[in-house]
Amino acid sequence: MNADRDEDFEDGPDADRAAAGSRTLKSIRLPTHLVQAAERQAKHLGIGFGDVVGDALASWLGHPREPRTMLLAELASLLRTAFYDECPPDVVRRLYLEIQNTPQLWDLYTAAISERGRPDEKRRESLHIAIGRMVPRVLEAFPDGRVATAEETELIRGYPLLFRTRVNKV
Repeated sequence: MNADRDEDFEDGPDADRAAAGSRTLKSIRLPTHLVQAAERQAKHLGIGFGDVVGDALASWLGHPREPRTMLLAELASLLRTAFYDECPPDVVRRLYLEIQNTPQLWDLYTAAISERGRPDEKRRESLHIAIGRMVPRVLEAFPDGRVATAEETELIRGYPLLFRTRVNKV
């Protein structure tokens, strides 16, 4: 697909090549309020502006969505519904346990960390960083301390303790 000219094509070989992970730079004009909302959502989820716009467009067009973006959106929703009113200090650990114990979240997680069907350490690390940044933003919490996990079966080896107000250390 050539980014310099408009093309209309149905599903077929050209569409399959374009959908195979390649990216095209297109300059478009959007209403300011939509750009601002997408930027807020991107910051909130710890992903890029293009990821939010691409996800919205893929969803609207009925195309497959990026597993990483879907997982972060699902986790943000889970945090708002299950943990926002009462934010336990170990919420990060609980969130990862929820990923392990919920088939839909587990499938998104494994797809998000995989490259060509195989787990990729860089993708896993990048996802964990994004989740680690997203949780305090969604819950409006602050880290204060860190705990190591004793269970080797868990997805994480340690996690921050989160609190809604800063804890003053003496």
